[in-house]
Amino acid sequence: MRRFRPETFVVTARFLSSIIETKKTDDKAIVSAVQKRRWRRAFSSLERICNNAGFVTSAFSITRIREILSKRDCTYGRLRQPFRELYGRLVDEMRASVLLSVPMDKTNFFSGKHLLGQTVTDNFPSAVVDIEEAGKCLALGRTTATVFHLMRVMEHALRVLAATLNDTRLDPRQNRTCQSIL
Repeated sequence: MRRFRPETFVVTARFLSSIIETKKTDDKAIVSAVQKRRWRRAFSSLERICNNAGFVTSAFSITRIREILSKRDCTYGRLRQPFRELYGRLVDEMRASVLLSVPMDKTNFFSGKHLLGQTVTDNFPSAVVDIEEAGKCLALGRTTATVFHLMRVMEHALRVLAATLNDTRLDPRQNRTCQSIL
């Protein structure tokens, strides 16, 4: 699963729209060195975001824009079409993706570590993946899946308990009753 902040794309879309639609700047005017530096920095950051989001064609467009910006005779007119292309690619790639929103009060469940405490993590390392998956499911409102992963956590705990007590009756692999419960 890839993570990114959607507001970045909203700001970028507004930025690209303002450049594309501006009529004040003559297409033949050379982009100043200061403006080029600003845009190169902004596009470098956006390129990383696109790569993280899996927006490969948008990242390719940004690479081309950065190449154009590196030329001495870079004009506003030369950038308009690549900006339009980038805008269109961003829109298309966002349409081809499903974005899930995690409410801020649930983000700790989604990305937190040691959701059941450091002691549980230390004593039941085999259960860590299921604990984390249970947290993600809870954050996304998938309550049945949350319970499934928590049952697997209990299975890990029962196995540790069975091994500690040397009691095979508690081991779900050895005891059909435990297996049917789990």
